[in-house]
Amino acid sequence: MWRPSFWQYFRMEWMWTIVGAVLGIVGMFVFEYLWSLIARRSGGTLAIEGTWCEWTPEGYGRQFSVGVIKYRFWKRRYDFDGTNYYNDGRPYCHWSTTASYVDKERKELHYIFANHDLSSPQVQSYGYGVVSLVVRGKELVPSDGFYLYSGSNGARQMGHSMLRVTDSALFLDRSMNVATDLQKVLPNEWQQRSDAAKAN
Repeated sequence: MWRPSFWQYFRMEWMWTIVGAVLGIVGMFVFEYLWSLIARRSGGTLAIEGTWCEWTPEGYGRQFSVGVIKYRFWKRRYDFDGTNYYNDGRPYCHWSTTASYVDKERKELHYIFANHDLSSPQVQSYGYGVVSLVVRGKELVPSDGFYLYSGSNGARQMGHSMLRVTDSALFLDRSMNVATDLQKVLPNEWQQRSDAAKAN
């Protein structure tokens, strides 16, 4: 009867160990993906990813913002990153999400963000925001929201509307003036903007 030599046996053991490790990694990846998919779809399918325009009536000379909501698989969260603009379309600051949570029972996306003013990029401040979700068909979509932040004149709470940007050719560069794009997406709000409002 044939019997494998020690080295043959050793190589076979290593081969099966490697195969088992690869299958374990693949299985873990599939499990994480399915678990994430189930968590996102339970309680209503979230339809919140995409580019969104915000109109903040009390924005004091910076009444427009544009943000992108995107699911980060490895972080297992939604990031809402964007830019706040002066009323002439020039970028004022960028914000990026540091933590977030979707509360489907309350129909809200909660997020904490880090804020960087372009005039002083070395300075970073933090704020908290909530995006309200509404049911449309079988989906939950953003409707409006608010955020809290601390500025030079103290803490403020700002409410805003939200409108999905459907034209992928708009708002491609956050560092550029977006006056033309804002007029296309929010024409009525553009006419209502208060250029003379006091900047905060």
